[in-house]
Amino acid sequence: VLRRHPEMASDMRDGVLDDLDSEITELTELVNELVAVASGELEAQPNERIDLQALAADVAERVGRRRSRDIVLEARSSAVVDAPRSALDRAVTNLIDNACKFDETAGPIDIVVDGGSLTVLDHGPGIPDGEEERIFDRFHRAESARSMPGSGLGLSIVRDVVERAGGTVSATNRDGGGAAIGFTLPP
Repeated sequence: VLRRHPEMASDMRDGVLDDLDSEITELTELVNELVAVASGELEAQPNERIDLQALAADVAERVGRRRSRDIVLEARSSAVVDAPRSALDRAVTNLIDNACKFDETAGPIDIVVDGGSLTVLDHGPGIPDGEEERIFDRFHRAESARSMPGSGLGLSIVRDVVERAGGTVSATNRDGGGAAIGFTLPP
């Protein structure tokens, strides 16, 4: 489009470039998730002792900066968990990215760390009835989410990482609207 229309107004040109940037970011995320799943990268990493609150703070700062979004961390109590560091980082990143995608209010995304539990809360449309467990299935996308960007791999990666580390995942609707999606790892 840019080559065919060199006389395009600067605001339209900026819009096209913004769209391209968004599409490239999404394609990059999809490729990274497919590579992680296909390569067994998530399975081959050794466990480390990780301060869950510190990891959540690092990921929240990074994702908040990348997405230009306020992400608020509430640390009720901290715990050290045993998990592969980069895989757990990816899982927390996927949870926050997912919340940012579905919450179009521009309000903050909340993260609550309470011991070995981490929950990401948004103000989006919530989880359709009957989908609470299915959202963690590989390539599953609720009917209401099929027109949105994404591959259906993000939450399945979360479940893989958490279950390999001996934990469980959870997904519920948030009081007042939105979703509360997270996990619990043994301390």
